[in-house]
Amino acid sequence: MSETTVAVLLDRLHRCQVDERRRIARELHDVIAPTLAVVLHDLELFGALRHSSPARAEAKLEAAAAHLRAALDQLRGVTAALRRDPGTGALGDELRAYLDVAGFSAPTRLHLPDSEPPLPRPVRGELFLILREALRNAHRHGRPTVVDVTITADDGQVLARVRDDGAGFDPAAVPASGIGIVSMRERAAACGGTLVIRPRSGGGTEVAVAVPLSEGDG
Repeated sequence: MSETTVAVLLDRLHRCQVDERRRIARELHDVIAPTLAVVLHDLELFGALRHSSPARAEAKLEAAAAHLRAALDQLRGVTAALRRDPGTGALGDELRAYLDVAGFSAPTRLHLPDSEPPLPRPVRGELFLILREALRNAHRHGRPTVVDVTITADDGQVLARVRDDGAGFDPAAVPASGIGIVSMRERAAACGGTLVIRPRSGGGTEVAVAVPLSEGDG
């Protein structure tokens, strides 16, 4: 292996590590922090109402306790997701597990084939990470009412689409590093695939990633 190849691989590893640290920070900021902010608001109202309106104050204290329990559940979900090694399970199962802890306000509908395409574990892991980032972008930036994930296998490739009905955005006008577009493209390329981000005619955005089925994968 040449020094140039080693340098390229080390650079990609470093960028993946940086991306993962940023993702963890986003998970904590986007999922846990809002719930804790609600807890703080409830406690502030409790302090303001405890003398003038004890009943309302008690209700706010109970709400704060409920929100703290929710934050604890969210934190457990995030840490469980971080421990999970992408690609070890079926792609559909990993997507469902992620959606269970993501805390998105809009529903996500999964449209999966009856039989999951037989992808090698590393490719399956990369595809999951691409779809996870696409889902985050759709929910956090697009403000959709619904998001659809569709996975099909045909003509020797697996095609996965994430579509939302939100506000949409111009990928060329958004800093790629800010919403993980560079990382998504690199992961697709590492699998020998392609990634396309385009606006939808009826509004919203579509992310489409295609990866080849290697010979012997079906």
